[in-house]
Amino acid sequence: MSLSNPYRYGALGRIDSIRLLKLKPASSSDMTLRCELFDSDRSAAPEYEALSFVWGKDERSQRMELPSGCLKITDSLASALRALRSNDKPRQLWVDAVCINQGDHLEKSHQVSQMAKIYGQAARVLAWLGESSDATLNMALALDLAQKAKDIGLLSPRSENRETMRKWAYGDLKKLEWMMGVMDAVDDAGFFWLYQSSWFTRMWIVQEALLAKRLTLHFGTVSLD
Repeated sequence: MSLSNPYRYGALGRIDSIRLLKLKPASSSDMTLRCELFDSDRSAAPEYEALSFVWGKDERSQRMELPSGCLKITDSLASALRALRSNDKPRQLWVDAVCINQGDHLEKSHQVSQMAKIYGQAARVLAWLGESSDATLNMALALDLAQKAKDIGLLSPRSENRETMRKWAYGDLKKLEWMMGVMDAVDDAGFFWLYQSSWFTRMWIVQEALLAKRLTLHFGTVSLD
């Protein structure tokens, strides 16, 4: 079948079935997106990663090529897949925009009801925050900040973090100065730009992030695990 023909979804075979996307490798980010979609019972699915991203404008100006046709996708999804694509091996993903037949309302309704299980079962959730052309995230500083937080016990919920910080620094000028240095490092690391991503405004990130066995933030060409 010609790749100029639109891809046609088949019906999912079982109530527990999901589709997974096999993203084929490429040696360059500007190469055509080539993929396969295949069905699997969710309970017996091979290891996969789930993508969390902002759909953006519903203008499907990009496309991915599959063995039986092409599927039009948004700029946002195309940029995410290009950034996540390996140069030497396939990557198995669950991506709601393409793994759910968006034109089949019954399937869409059922699959959306299963999303908590799908994200919870994924080996990793990949959060695509978008391109980082306006600024960069200094990964060395970001990881150093994460280690500093761990060193003083900031592994608890945010409300308890405030109390941890107060007890740790109370009455100690050197520690207060250290905290001011950390605030400067947050600016230097580029966290301001990181949190400007529209990904943080999505209601669904609460479910997708909290259910993740492991969450990796991808910001352009850098990532934070």
